[in-house]
Amino acid sequence: MKKFRGTYDVVLDAKGRIVLPSAIRKILPENFDGLFSVNVGLDSCISVYMQETWNPIADRIDNMPDMDPQVRKFKRIANSAIEVEIDGSDRILLPKKLIEHASLKKEVVVAGQGKYFEVWDKDTYEKHVNEDRSSENYNEIALTVFKNYGDPFKDPINE
Repeated sequence: MKKFRGTYDVVLDAKGRIVLPSAIRKILPENFDGLFSVNVGLDSCISVYMQETWNPIADRIDNMPDMDPQVRKFKRIANSAIEVEIDGSDRILLPKKLIEHASLKKEVVVAGQGKYFEVWDKDTYEKHVNEDRSSENYNEIALTVFKNYGDPFKDPINE
């Protein structure tokens, strides 16, 4: 499966729609049914998954134990995903509640994240990325990630 990569500046219209960038549309499989699941993203953005990618995630969330209060809180948010469909003009309609959650204004960024993409307010995105990209922060972030999850740049076959 191809991955969503790159960042793209797009415009949020007055009705809450964005045109999906052509690079994002090219990733969609030929048999794509046009359905996305949109939901609250981490760090004040909107997460957008192809429905076929979201369904197994939703199943795993559904199987989490309801007896855990943190799981119940998480489910209330994660299970609020809304299904949207790409229209004939390659647009998706973002729900008003999610637009408010992400504080989206007219200028937004679509940022590929592999299995899904995020929609950010442009100023918020640039603030986060510029802060994270400073050499000191990026080094610290990378060391923490590599320590906790392994170094993705190492080739396990040739090590």
